[in-house]
Amino acid sequence: MLHLDRLTRRSIVQKKLHLPACVHQVRSYHLNPKLVNYHLINKPVSCFSVTLTLGFFIIHLCFNSDLACMLYYITVLCVVCSCLKELFLSIFKYFYIFLFSILLHQIMPLTPSSVASNTRAQAQKSPSTTDILKAIESLSTSQSSQFSELKSSISTLTSQVADLVSEKAFFRAEIGVLRSRIDVLESRPVPSIDSSSVIFRESTERSKIEFNAIAYGVPESAANTAALRVNDDLRTLSNLLGQITIPVPTNLKLIRLGNSNAKKPRPLKVICQSKADASQLILNFNSQTRNGLLPEPGFRIVRDKTTLERELLRKAHSDLQRKIESDSSDFTISYVNGVPSVIKAGPKNMNPRGGSNHQPSSTQHLH
Repeated sequence: MLHLDRLTRRSIVQKKLHLPACVHQVRSYHLNPKLVNYHLINKPVSCFSVTLTLGFFIIHLCFNSDLACMLYYITVLCVVCSCLKELFLSIFKYFYIFLFSILLHQIMPLTPSSVASNTRAQAQKSPSTTDILKAIESLSTSQSSQFSELKSSISTLTSQVADLVSEKAFFRAEIGVLRSRIDVLESRPVPSIDSSSVIFRESTERSKIEFNAIAYGVPESAANTAALRVNDDLRTLSNLLGQITIPVPTNLKLIRLGNSNAKKPRPLKVICQSKADASQLILNFNSQTRNGLLPEPGFRIVRDKTTLERELLRKAHSDLQRKIESDSSDFTISYVNGVPSVIKAGPKNMNPRGGSNHQPSSTQHLH
């Protein structure tokens, strides 16, 4: 069989057997042998040569010309030579094809084995169904793990967003409280006095008031002159202090504070000769009251206060009054770090009489 199928021709190309173009005609001659007769018989004779020969022959018969006769013989010779040439070429071509057909008979038995080896190599390289299933299973496992990680990440983000929302609400509430406090602070009048001057005035005033003591609940005199009223106030104060066995300091100076009021006596400022006398008077009064000696109702002695301290004390009394009006009766005024503040009343704030040691009367005059 000289028939070359597609795989055989591909194998020949792969083996790099570069054959001439006439080898491809072997397959044509094998399929149609009549082509050989066509090339050997019909192809050498051309129409132009035959026409030219007949033309010179007719001229020679009609005119009996030597030139035409010579041309006739030359043309016949050329035709014969051409025929011989075509004949020899066809014979040589057929013989060449025959030799290559024998060569192909020797090559073709090797072709099926090479095709089979190539087929086996391709079969070995092509993936099997098991490999495909394993690849699909591996891909599915990888995607499942990635999906689990994504799900856990989404859960974490959801919890974090919930925490952020709660923190945002908390911060909003805190911001609202701070804004309200800022509004309260801004609504208060800002003192125009410089803080340094306030501190200087406070220190100067504090050094002066260390000589003074304030006595509350001392009845006022009804005398017409100031001297008589001062003498009456001194005698009344001495009697009140004598009831609780407290000595009266010498060389006292007494001054009534505030405007006259018929309902209650005005506070009495006691100015001593020294700071020690003033502080000793206040200390003796507090010691006697703690020891159980009860003075007259409403009578008490406290140290003098500066202008700033009186303002703070008035503010504390105002806050206490608001709390009392709002049914909060368990509050009292106490000094915290030297500043009067409204705090809840406790056992340590109560004196033996059941009252607070730090809560002054809400109706007293503060100057």
